[in-house]
Amino acid sequence: MEIKIQKTDKIIIIFYIFLAISITIGILYIASTFDTIEHTIKFPEPVTELQITKIVDVNQKEAFLIMTDIKNYPKILPRNIISVNIINQIDNGILAEYEVVEHNIRIKLLANHTMYPYDKYIVEIMDGDAKGTKLMQDFTIINTEIEKLPECDQSFDECTKIDSRIELNLKGLLLPFSYLPKGNLDHAADTVITSFTNYMKIKTKNEKIIDDLYREILLRSADREAFEYWGSLLETGTITVDEIRTEILNSDEKKSLLTVQEMKTVEELDDETKIIIDELYREILLRPADTEGLEYWGSLLESEKITKLELRKSILKSDEALDLKIYDPKYAQSIWSVFHEVYELNGPYRELTPGTETTSQLWSFDPRIDLDKLQEMVSENEYRLKIEDITLDELRLELEQLKENGIDFFIYDLESVNEQFLDWKKLFVDKTHDFCYCCKYGLCKEAYQ
Repeated sequence: MEIKIQKTDKIIIIFYIFLAISITIGILYIASTFDTIEHTIKFPEPVTELQITKIVDVNQKEAFLIMTDIKNYPKILPRNIISVNIINQIDNGILAEYEVVEHNIRIKLLANHTMYPYDKYIVEIMDGDAKGTKLMQDFTIINTEIEKLPECDQSFDECTKIDSRIELNLKGLLLPFSYLPKGNLDHAADTVITSFTNYMKIKTKNEKIIDDLYREILLRSADREAFEYWGSLLETGTITVDEIRTEILNSDEKKSLLTVQEMKTVEELDDETKIIIDELYREILLRPADTEGLEYWGSLLESEKITKLELRKSILKSDEALDLKIYDPKYAQSIWSVFHEVYELNGPYRELTPGTETTSQLWSFDPRIDLDKLQEMVSENEYRLKIEDITLDELRLELEQLKENGIDFFIYDLESVNEQFLDWKKLFVDKTHDFCYCCKYGLCKEAYQ
């Protein structure tokens, strides 16, 4: 399970420059502020050991074989382990080279693996600034008849406790990262080991087929929805494995998935690409593009996985973009205007209504309109306008088609609102009366001001 160590190394590499600069600036600041430092500065002790315990609902042999199946590591951690090359294998020992990636940073690690079936597993890094770092795992049988643990299925005779202990031996460039908060390192180790224990929980043949396809194509494990959807189709013979593969390959998620080779840094992107993305961010999100956005969208553009129009629509659909437009009344008011033109209706009108302390401004609609139906139509098309999925001219054509098909937005019993409609018409259209319509009937809208 040498992968755990990989994850720690990757975190260390990513944060190295940041920490080095931070420490240097801190020391320079202290030196420039005081002529002398009378008190000893105490630095934290380096982290040299991590311990994690997991209980998995599989038997000891199965847990051990999954954890020690080195060739399967790229499938279990598809986003981080690119390849495993077994250099030498003798009895219970394997020497292997791993190519791993994190945040577009690739490194290679040489590790020796020693197996003592089915009780103990040891991995040791053999080169680089992490040389001598070790992972030691003990696999202990838990008898479910004796120990009633929530992690264990009582219908099986046994489950397994996996105790993982990591001895960190960091030198050179990696030495400062012994001083990372222990909680961060614990979390990194736990994340990787959890990836293995989750893989162990896959029970049925169909679940394994589906999960393997997701890991191979989408570089992630299958979720419950995937198991339920594809699993039921496989069970009934409605679909074949090859057809599932084709569906996943043609999915939107696969289309927007970048391989390690396709991911580019800001420096590697063309200037024109960066300008396109930055201009869209400034127009839609009202801010300049950040590094993460430039690298992600730029890599998609330059690998031709998306077009400029698709990029624009993707940004428009983002939560950040929609949050900026959520209180903008222009969309609803534009839809109201088109609706009234198509159905040849008057309104809506604004009316000032006296309150107890202040005067409110409300929208008054033709009382023959079913406001619930209207609001449903407005809400749907507001979103479409915000993400530029439709224009107002296209919306007009859609409403004209609805009208031609006999679909209106009026209430069922027009006779019941006839008197109300006449009052409304006299006040707002004919302007022959002067009274507070909203006060009298209480059917005005105040959602959009």
